[in-house]
Amino acid sequence: MNPLEFELVIINLLRNAAQALQELGVSNPKVDLTIRRSDNSAMITIEDNGHIEKETIAKLSEPTNSTKADGLGLGLQIVRSIIENHGGKISFSQATSGGLRVEIRLPVQEETK
Repeated sequence: MNPLEFELVIINLLRNAAQALQELGVSNPKVDLTIRRSDNSAMITIEDNGHIEKETIAKLSEPTNSTKADGLGLGLQIVRSIIENHGGKISFSQATSGGLRVEIRLPVQEETK
């Protein structure tokens, strides 16, 4: 994966989480980023401690749908396109804290020397 594309994905998701926590007025906002390897995949998880309804989570996968008042809904579509163009998958679910959990699974390519 192109490092700039990977950076765009992570920055977009972290920015979305931070903005959501600010809009919700969460008193102790927290965003966790976890990266680990699982078999032949890299697993990246971003989780916040906000509050999101399950119906809203389902809408996050729809093109040009935004939960932001001034959003176009293109950010997550661009993120999804980058991930899928590299053979990966992205999924959204409710975190145990009630906030949003974003999980990215990307295939690991072993470097040959």
